Amino acid sequence: MEVDLLFTHIPITEERLKDHTVIVIDVLRASTTISIALKNGAREVIPTVDVPSAIQLAENLSRDNLLLCGEREGRIIEGFDLGNSPIEYTADTVNGKSLIFCSTNGSITISKTASAKGTVVAGFINAAACIDYIIGQNDKFLFICAGNKQQFCLEDVVCGGLMIDILMKKLEKDCRMTDGTEAAHYLFKKYENGYLNLLRQCNHGKYLQSLGMGDDLEICSALDNIGNVPVYRQGKITLNSAEVISS
Repeated sequence: MEVDLLFTHIPITEERLKDHTVIVIDVLRASTTISIALKNGAREVIPTVDVPSAIQLAENLSRDNLLLCGEREGRIIEGFDLGNSPIEYTADTVNGKSLIFCSTNGSITISKTASAKGTVVAGFINAAACIDYIIGQNDKFLFICAGNKQQFCLEDVVCGGLMIDILMKKLEKDCRMTDGTEAAHYLFKKYENGYLNLLRQCNHGKYLQSLGMGDDLEICSALDNIGNVPVYRQGKITLNSAEVISS
């Protein structure tokens, strides 16, 4: 079994994604926010690569039951309906709505995986459920950490290491581990069972706290608090945990 992990989305190419099941990780905060939005009844989440693309897409669709969502520098984008705090995505706000989603890192990373065999969106909040879902898809798994502005993010890599640990234990078979996979697994062991402290100490966590968004960290660190699996297909993220990933 081949298991690889990329620290950022920069090395992604169509050839690299071919025949791989991809797990995109953006702990702070896109993965968490998307999972909560879908849990609370959002019909779909449509990731975009930048603000102009999000606005243009919204102009081409009916604004009925549509929300523009996203952030830059951690703050809601001017003119958008919601930012990227999971606290905002309540059932009263998102139930039955389509969400156009534009975040600094996560939505770009997800969008770049369109040529993969399948893509799921994962964080601490749904780590075990995502591993259960992808098992049996194939023997080529690629974990992609969104990072922050094309830079390494500790929290994403630790979450990747956690999921790799779960995967290895469940499959009970030999894995071909890359240097990236080994590094992520090592960091997971260092921070195991201390995810909230990790988020409070990492660079992006400190930044969010400086914006008064410390409550988001508690939500994002809650291990397996949500058992759903956001699946990215044909430009949209939906919940489809009962169906096998297919291209």
